Order: sequence, then C-alpha cells, then structure tokens
Amino acid sequence: MPSEPDAGAGGAEPGCDPRVYSGSLSVTHQDGLEDLRGVTVLDGTLTLGGDVSDLSPLACLKTIKGKLQIIDATRLSSLDGLGSLSYVGLQLQVMRNPSLLSLSGLRSLREAVAVLISENPLLESVVGVGVKAAEWRVADNDALESLSGLEDVEEGVFWIEGNDRLATLDGLRSLRRGWLNLVDNDALISLEGLGAVDGLEELSISGNDGLVSLQGLERLTAVKKLTLRENRQLSSLRGLDGLVSAGVIGISSNERLVDLTGLAALETTDALVVSGNSSMSSLDGAPSLRGVLRATVDSNPELVSANAFAHLRSDLDRAPSLSFSNNPKLTTIDLGDVTRLAEVSVTRCGSLSDLSAFAGITKMSTLILGENSGLVSLTGLELVSELDGLQIIDNPRLTSLVGLDGLVSTRRIAIYSNERLVDLTGLGALETTDVLIVSGNSAMSSLDGVPSLRDVVQEATVDSNPELVSANAFARLRSDLGHAPSLYFSKNPRLATIELGDGTRLRQLSVTGCGALSDLSGFAGVTEMSALAVSHNSGLGSLTGLEQVSDLDRLEIYDNPRLTSLAGLSGVRNVRNGLDISNNTALTSLDGLGALGAGDGAISHVTLADNPALVDIDALRGLARVGQLSIRDNDALVGLTGLEDLTTIDHLDVEGNRSLATLRDLGARSINITMEIRDNESLPSCEVEALVERLDWPPLMVLQENNGAGACPP
Repeated sequence: MPSEPDAGAGGAEPGCDPRVYSGSLSVTHQDGLEDLRGVTVLDGTLTLGGDVSDLSPLACLKTIKGKLQIIDATRLSSLDGLGSLSYVGLQLQVMRNPSLLSLSGLRSLREAVAVLISENPLLESVVGVGVKAAEWRVADNDALESLSGLEDVEEGVFWIEGNDRLATLDGLRSLRRGWLNLVDNDALISLEGLGAVDGLEELSISGNDGLVSLQGLERLTAVKKLTLRENRQLSSLRGLDGLVSAGVIGISSNERLVDLTGLAALETTDALVVSGNSSMSSLDGAPSLRGVLRATVDSNPELVSANAFAHLRSDLDRAPSLSFSNNPKLTTIDLGDVTRLAEVSVTRCGSLSDLSAFAGITKMSTLILGENSGLVSLTGLELVSELDGLQIIDNPRLTSLVGLDGLVSTRRIAIYSNERLVDLTGLGALETTDVLIVSGNSAMSSLDGVPSLRDVVQEATVDSNPELVSANAFARLRSDLGHAPSLYFSKNPRLATIELGDGTRLRQLSVTGCGALSDLSGFAGVTEMSALAVSHNSGLGSLTGLEQVSDLDRLEIYDNPRLTSLAGLSGVRNVRNGLDISNNTALTSLDGLGALGAGDGAISHVTLADNPALVDIDALRGLARVGQLSIRDNDALVGLTGLEDLTTIDHLDVEGNRSLATLRDLGARSINITMEIRDNESLPSCEVEALVERLDWPPLMVLQENNGAGACPP
C-alpha cells in the first residue's frame, strides 16, 4: 500500500481548499462530475465512464484512497483535468476507452498499488504515467508503439500483452528486478531495452510472432522461472549468454529453434523442460550445465541428440530425474559421468534401440520404458541393482529383459503389452519385489527367467497373456516369510501350470479365466489363505490342491462349467465374511466343502445362485448363523437339507428355484430383518407361512409372491 499524502499538501490547482468527498462515486454523465468540483480528497473509489468527456471539474483532486477506474468512457480523448492527482490508494484502471489518445493528464501521479492499461485502441504511448506501482499490466492497446514514460521504473510485476504495434521495450531501460511477462506482442523483434535486467523472479516470453532474438538480456544472470513459448520466429537463445542459474526453464513450441545455443553460461537449473519445438535437432548449447533436478524432453519431432546432460556432475546432493517422451528421431542420450538418477522415463522414442546411454548408472529409483517402437535391448542397465519401480510397457520389438541382469530388488515391476517378449529372461538376479505385474504380453509363454525370486511381498498379477502356459516364477518362494502375498491369475487361456514351490501362506488367491487349468495342484503346499476366488475357468474340473486350507475370510467359486464337486476344500472349517457358489453348471453337490460346523459356524453372507444341477447342499450342515442367505435360481434343488442347524439369519432371499418344494429343513428360529421368498414355482405358499409361524423372532419385513399353489403335508 503506497503512503498517503497530506490532504492539504501542494500540487492542486491554485484556490483549491482542502475538501473531502466521503464514499465511492461512479460517474457516467458529464454533469455528474460537478459533485467533485473543488474536491481534493475522495475517500473511496472513483469510476468514470459513459459520455464523460471533460475532466476539468477534477482539477483540485489530489488523492483517491480507493481505485481510479476510467472504463468505457466513449468520448474521453485525454485525461487533462487530473493534473493535480498524485496518489491512488489501490488500482489505476484505464480500460476500453475507444477515443483515448494520451495519458499525459496523469503527469503528477506518483503512487498506486497497480496500474492496468488495457484495450484503448487509439493510445500510442504511456508517457505521462510516471507512477510508482508494484504491478503493471499493459494489454491489448492496438496502437501502442512504445513504453516510453516508464523509464524510472526499476522493479515490479509487468504484464505486457497483446499490443500488436509494440516494437520496442526501450521504456523499460531501468528495470532490474521483478516479474516480466511478454505475451503476444507481434511487432516486437528483440528485447533491446532490457539491458539493466540482472535478476528476475519470472520471465515469460510467449506468442510474440515477430521476435527473432533475445538480445537485450545479456546482463540477466539468475531467474527463478523462465518461459519461452510459441515465439514463431525465434531461432536462437542468444541474449541469455549471461544466465548462470535458473529455477525452472521451459522452452516449448518455438518452431524455428534448433538447439539451446545461448545457454552457454548456464550451470544449474531445478527443472528444464524442452517441449514441442518442431525444428530442434539437438540439445547443444549448454556446455556448462552441471546440475539439474528434473529434465523433461518431450514432443520434439526432429530431435536426434539429447546431449545437454553430458557434463552433469556425478557428486550432486540429489539425483536428477529425466523424462524423454515422444521424440521419434532420438537416437543418442549423453549422460557423461552421472552415476545416480532418480526417476527415468523413456517413452515413444522410436529410434532408440538400446539404453547404452545409462551404462554408467549404478543407482536409480524408477524406470519407465513405454511405446518405444525401435527398442530391442535393455543393454545399459547392468549396474542397477535396486529400483523402487520398473515399468516396461508396449515395446513391440523387445524380445528379452537382458540388461536388467544386476537387478536384485524392487518395489514394483510392471511388464505390459510387449508383443515379442516370451519370458522374463534377464531378471535372473531378482530376489525380491513388493509387486509383480505381467499383463497383456501376447507372445509370453512362460515366466521363466527369475530363478532367484524368493519373495513377493504384496502381490503378483499375471493377466491377459494369451500364450502363457507356465507360471513358474514363484517356484522358489520362501516358506518362512513373515508376510503373505496375494496372487492373481486372470485371462490366461492356455495356462496349465502354476508352481508355488515351498510357499505356504497367501493373503488372497484369484484364478479367473484360465481355461486350460484342470486343477489347483500348484497350491498343494498352502496352509494359510484369507480369500479364494475361482471363476470363469472353462477347463477346471477339480479344486485339488487346496486341501490344507482351513480358515478363510471369503470364498468365491463361480462360473466354472466343468466343476462337479468341491472336493479339494475338505479342510475348510471357517468362511467368515462370505461364501459365494454361483453359476457352476455341472455342480451337483457341495460335498467336499469341509465341516463348517467344526469352526464357529458363522458367516456374514452365503450365496448359492444359478447352479442348475445342484441337488445337495448337505455340506452346509453345522452352519449356525448367517447374516444374509441367498438361494437363487438353482433349478434342480428340491429341499434345504443341510441347513437344519442354521438358527439365526438376518436377511433371507429364496428366489427362482424351480424344483424347490419345501422349507422344512431350514432350522431357523430367528430371521431378524427381511425375508423374501418368491418365484419358486414348486413351493406352496403355505410352506412360507409355516416357516413364519415357527419362528421365535419373525422378520420386520416379509415378501412372498409368485410361489406355487400346492398343499403342504401335515
């Protein structure tokens, strides 16, 4: 906030006695200014517009404590009449005045918080506004040719934007520090006039179609953020030759820029982004660059050589991150003596055949390789022994993972959609990973290649590999681990073998869409498991292999058309949070499920649905309490023998069982909340009524409909 002058201080017209107008005022007609004739201080905001054409009634006005807004004054050609004004407490806004030719009437103004001069089509100069302000915005003044009048300004925030005839910045010759944004000034051909600038918080030069040179910035040594974007004629960065350090440098969509020539003095930058420069063929021009925290080189269609990093120091406190994306001609990346990197991403760089540029790297946190159509080898990564993350995605010519031979541990490995990759050869030293994902690799036939893998800490997913026959990556997992991983096998239609070696504990096991798998013998050593899901396996005839599992939180067996029994689950004693056996077309009995009564006899929900051949559920004997029991669309089921011990149910749903004739084997004494029994065409309605009659605790809601009409036996 600028300091407020004495209301009675000099500078007003002779004969102007101190007089204060309290409040804000908006004037759109000339005669409205008469209220301010003789006023020296306006204690508010003054807005002038409409048909105001003569400001002489304001000749005594020295101080405005709020804003001065001169907006949409269609007849105002000059600001004469404001010659006494020296102080504006907030903003000065001069906007959309189609007849305004000059600002010289503000010659006495010395202080304002900010100045906005915008969309005054006839204004040719800002001469007359020698004001001290923290922020300047000069935008879309079509006739403005220079910034003369600002010669005394040394520091501030400047937005110079959309002034189509502005050809010189000479009016900023004293500017040294602050923020400078030069945007869409198409007549500007150089930055001559900025010769005093030596340090800026931000310099943004964007969309200046006529700009051919950055000459004029030679004294600039440091900037926190530098943006050069969409300057169509800019062919060189010369002019930045004195720049030594920068926080962020963004060089994007400058279509004639061929390299980084002009950044010869640059030593350090936190972030370097070189993006969308259609003619750039190399990153030459930054030979002094020794330190960068993050570099992104993206969408430069002619880029062949990324050599800006050839002189990076190897002893940096923080390892840099590098991203190369969508540079189809890139063949060379030069990393000099660098030995440590943080995150590395190489994607859609179709001419890169290997990773030899990374041959000196011994430490790296994350590596992403994606959609590199020419990548045939991972050679260059041999010294990397540990990674947080490794993603190898859609590299169509990659045939092996050789090059990763030194990798011992990682938190996450994801190998997706590499159409020529046949196995995991190259990961021979890998001992441990938190997560392993192998998905969508159309030629992969086995998971060979990881003979040292002893530990998968969290989970492994093997998904949508159409030629996969053998999942043997887990054959050597240790049995003495303090944690249990989850294994997910999905949509691998030829998978016939899963080897788990000595592994005895799993958190979750899911086997879905693996049509060639006939049984689960690969899991014969497993004694502990929390959740089991087996579904959509067209060839699965047996659950053999699960005999040692006794305790489950959740069990789901559904859509396995050749499964005729649940033999293999004979050891199960508890299924606490859910039992779902559905859509198994050949399943006639639940025999083999074990003895649920030997556990605590309680399950949160049980679903038996769409099993058309099921006639026997006697294996549920011993079940005492179920939160929700749903028996639906089991066409061959005649009775509920096996549920005699089930005394307590919260929700009961018996629906669409065509042959069901009686509920008498249901031992329930309490159905606490809801009971829905419907569409069972062989079940007499009197069976439902009899069930309700014998309950000690009937449900709050009973729905029965579309059941049979027969008589009930006595």
